[in-house]
Amino acid sequence: ELAYLRDWQTQLKDATPLLPLRPAQTKGWGEFASVPLGVSIRIPPSMQANTSDDGVFLKTLANQRGRSIEEQWLGLSRYTHEREQDIYAHGRIQDPESIRYTLNNRLLTGTTGKMNDANQKLFLLSIQENATSTYLVWAKTVDGVNEHTILDTLATLSFR
Repeated sequence: ELAYLRDWQTQLKDATPLLPLRPAQTKGWGEFASVPLGVSIRIPPSMQANTSDDGVFLKTLANQRGRSIEEQWLGLSRYTHEREQDIYAHGRIQDPESIRYTLNNRLLTGTTGKMNDANQKLFLLSIQENATSTYLVWAKTVDGVNEHTILDTLATLSFR
């Protein structure tokens, strides 16, 4: 048990910190909270959020051939091992790479890589507090959302 906690603390220390954005960088960003999940997140302008008991879901409106298409690019929910395995299996990640970030004394650990069926990058992260996975985040690059947008948005996460 203690070795497990020590390993988590080492990972936390070695992880890349997600730094809070300056107020000027988040000007015009909306804030969305999920009371059942106990989280809030800020999102870039022209993005939309849906919150439910299941999670927080961010989407963008992409313009494809003159039509507006909604595309979900980030989901945050309570952690379950089954959901993590399901997303990993359906994401069909090519060249998976381990990633680790810290945010507010929490460890975000998981995998990133290119999705097989699209020219998109997928992030699959479990958020751990005191060596226990509490939330699951998946995000993917889409038109108007690059890796920086994903990481900047994750850096605005706060936990109640």
